[in-house]
Amino acid sequence: MPRSATDLLSPRRLAIVDALRGLALLAMVAYHACWDLVLFGLAAFALYDDPIWLSFRTAVASGFLFLVGVSLVLARRAGHSSIWLVRRFIVLAACAAGISLASLVFAPASPVHFGILHHIAMASLVGWVLVPVPRWVLVAGGVAAWSLPEVVSHSVFDTRWLDWIGLATRFPNSVDFVPLLPWGGAVLFGLAVGKSLDGLSVRWPGLAAWQPAQMPGRALVWLGRHSLVLYLVHQPVLMALIGATVILVGL
Repeated sequence: MPRSATDLLSPRRLAIVDALRGLALLAMVAYHACWDLVLFGLAAFALYDDPIWLSFRTAVASGFLFLVGVSLVLARRAGHSSIWLVRRFIVLAACAAGISLASLVFAPASPVHFGILHHIAMASLVGWVLVPVPRWVLVAGGVAAWSLPEVVSHSVFDTRWLDWIGLATRFPNSVDFVPLLPWGGAVLFGLAVGKSLDGLSVRWPGLAAWQPAQMPGRALVWLGRHSLVLYLVHQPVLMALIGATVILVGL
């Protein structure tokens, strides 16, 4: 049976991890809905200035990247090969390129050249190699990744070809910019936690075998298992719904 893009991106999975990913997706949809309301002039949220909004955005993006690290460890433990990794990278890179092209049309003043999907694609390659690294090294690397941009920056990284590393003195005007530093730290922490899940079925059999019995839990798991497709379509759907509402109501 042919596998979907979601299958290519997902290891044999723990329902609890899918549920957490579904929760992160809902949080991202909520944030983007608020962003769209501001875009259409229906709200005045200080998305780029208010510490609460900035913290919310950081938490959502970090949650997704953290789960990338966890999932890479689960994939290695499930016996996935480098072929699976290459297919995953191709799917992610193609989707990321599509978002970049679309942003040139819908947000030409602030296009996306290294957003969260670009980051996940690259982090998947790097993270796969780092899975065998000891946990304490991954944790130390995560701390370093989060800290380094605060103490190291140079104008040589200010070009579009290098700013994605995260050490630039100024960053591009982009609606979605998620450089490797500091955000890669979340992936490293996810790798460390994923490695700690070894023997989960022995130590916490209930958690490893957990399957949601009620609809809210099942919905979160379903969202988590289709997160890529839903990520790609949710923003166009939101903008279409809000735009149609503005036109119909005459706001």
